Amino acid sequence: MMRIVSKLRGELSTMEATERTHLMRELVGILYGSALTAIGLAWLIGATDPGVVRASWPTLLWLLLLAVLLNQLDFFWIVERHGGAAERWSAPLGGLVTIAPVFVFGPTALWLGIIAALVSSARAWQRASLAIQRWNVARTLVLSLACLSLGSLLGLALYERLGGTYPLPGFAAQPVLLAALAVATLLAIDWLIWSGYLLMAGWTLMSLAGIRELGLFALFEIIAYLPEFFAILAAAVYVQMGAGAFLTLIGGALLVSLLAQRLSTAVERSAQRSRELAQLEELGRALIAAPPKIDALTPVLAASVPPMFRADQIEIRLFSGQTLLHTPPQAPPLPDALWEWLRGAPQPYAVAAGAPTPWPGPAARQPLALAPVLAIDSGAVLGGICVRFSPAVADPAEALPALQSLAAQVASALFRAEEYDRALAHEKMVQELAMAAEIQASFLPETLPRLPGWQLAATLRPARQTSGDFYDVLELPGGRLGLVVADVTDKGTGAALYMALCRTLIRTFAFEYPEQPEQTLHAANKRLLRDSRSSMFVTVFYGVLDPACGKLTYCNAGHNPPYLLRGNAAPRALANTGIPLGIALETAWRTETVEVEPGDTLVMYTDGVTEAQNRDGEFFGEERLLAAVQASRERGAEAVQAALLAAVAEFVGEEPQGDDITILVAAREQGSS
Repeated sequence: MMRIVSKLRGELSTMEATERTHLMRELVGILYGSALTAIGLAWLIGATDPGVVRASWPTLLWLLLLAVLLNQLDFFWIVERHGGAAERWSAPLGGLVTIAPVFVFGPTALWLGIIAALVSSARAWQRASLAIQRWNVARTLVLSLACLSLGSLLGLALYERLGGTYPLPGFAAQPVLLAALAVATLLAIDWLIWSGYLLMAGWTLMSLAGIRELGLFALFEIIAYLPEFFAILAAAVYVQMGAGAFLTLIGGALLVSLLAQRLSTAVERSAQRSRELAQLEELGRALIAAPPKIDALTPVLAASVPPMFRADQIEIRLFSGQTLLHTPPQAPPLPDALWEWLRGAPQPYAVAAGAPTPWPGPAARQPLALAPVLAIDSGAVLGGICVRFSPAVADPAEALPALQSLAAQVASALFRAEEYDRALAHEKMVQELAMAAEIQASFLPETLPRLPGWQLAATLRPARQTSGDFYDVLELPGGRLGLVVADVTDKGTGAALYMALCRTLIRTFAFEYPEQPEQTLHAANKRLLRDSRSSMFVTVFYGVLDPACGKLTYCNAGHNPPYLLRGNAAPRALANTGIPLGIALETAWRTETVEVEPGDTLVMYTDGVTEAQNRDGEFFGEERLLAAVQASRERGAEAVQAALLAAVAEFVGEEPQGDDITILVAAREQGSS
């Protein structure tokens, strides 16, 4: 059979696999149904009595009109078949009018059903905009004609053989039972013909699941054929009570049929909405339980989204290039033109089967619905969802609310994943900064030298985890001390790295030139500019102290001037002797010398002290610095440092620390020589 179909449609080999399979199944049904229809119609022609038509044509004509009208209504089920495919099983409600006349006028009245089916198919053919839809109309027609002609004629043959007559002799039990047997035969033949097609075309498999499907189809047939059984009563009413009573009965049946059709539609819609809500709720719980990572979305969506819709294909794509869901896996990707359109027109949209699409390409072969995935915080278009529905879905627009809710859940999950990634990145950065702070703290002297007649105190309080300030106390050859306070003109990790380089260079060259601070700075500056391409620079105060005599030889490379305090004399500022390091290659620093006498206090600091601000924007300044030092210097270096920190804290109040604070105090005790 398949080889015959392939010969009839040579272009099958050039079609997409899914489309080719669908078309082959339709063509198989047409060949199979056409053969049976030819047999049934030949038999019906032989059984037709032209005299009945001539004698009763007015009655047959208005019965035909009623049959055509009732055939516009149908009873249907949407069923889930093997593989998760959805299919719409339907049966027209015109059987009441097409079967009742058969028990009045005999087999000739079967032409009413034949003609009504042809009219309904012609209307469906006109509405179909796609070739595959027209093939479906043709297949449905020939199988329906085969069932109606063969099933009815076999049932009537059994009816006549068992003594049934035309017209049906009223409400007597035996004729009614014989008529019911004839309708049951029609039902059985209908089920056999359709089941044969389902098996032959591969819609149903020879398996346990296939047997269940055929059993479900039998139940559908029994329910769908209830109007045909009711037609026996209608025939008896026509025979005994006349056309008026018959029309009254048919009118009531028409209302019942209309209600049944509306009810089946409402039940299906309600079931689908309940299904969508249940799956959305399940998806929400699954997303909450899943790890907050984008990679974890795919299995969650694959488990919860496909059962949500009666769809042949679902795709959830991010415009960053990642596909979160593509089901079934063997389906080809949806066209790029569709996604480009959705990116440019981010709005929910539905396309009925056969309708033109707003993006370039052919008309939609199946119903489609799309929804954009919008960022929670900015509303930017992150991606989209597209559902290609089963042909059983009549109106894809009904799924748009559920599709929008799904898009919102996906957007929420993406936002959660991004927030989680940001939190992880922040936590990692905090850990790295804490480690950097530990490493940087290890650069500072672990303990300060203990010198007879001298007190030293030092502290560094960074404004952030890492600092651009540093201090150092170097134990140089000959018993000398190198005192360093420096400030990189920036904050954060970059300044901390630059500080580490500066500290290393100053330490290296301080030991190479232990009595020449100007050479130390010159060599450090030269290497700093050669080894670093940074735009940062560093201010440095570097002094070489001879503790034995109190002589301090220093260079001030653009740093805040340290203060030397002595008795009641005015504080002496150790002013700049050159520019900061890291600015110009050929730079020289002037050397100055001061004597630190017994009772003197030398305070070195960075601008984090003097430029600390209170809530009014005032700076702490040099005057407050000197006042705090003067008030505490009699108590030693530690007291000076503590008093200065306390004064800054009191001045600033609740304002956050704006810059690194570094203090180095050297105090010469009274009576030392």
